[in-house]
Amino acid sequence: MLAALGHDRAGKRHLPIIVYGLLTDAQGRPVAVCVYPGNTGDPKTVPDQVAKLKEDFSLTDVVLVGDPAVLL
Repeated sequence: MLAALGHDRAGKRHLPIIVYGLLTDAQGRPVAVCVYPGNTGDPKTVPDQVAKLKEDFSLTDVVLVGDPAVLL
């Protein structure tokens, strides 16, 4: 089951959530999406997404852009 209690960045508490990892091109157009259980944190999703970029898209250089509040 994907819905699980986790950290909701909107500040809602005690509700099941689902985490999405969205990859876009340089213009911001979606190119891939991964879905994770709601209790999956950034330390798992970010390396997983970088690996996806390298493996699925044969990229060697990657630029990550994130919400500063998330990166704390």
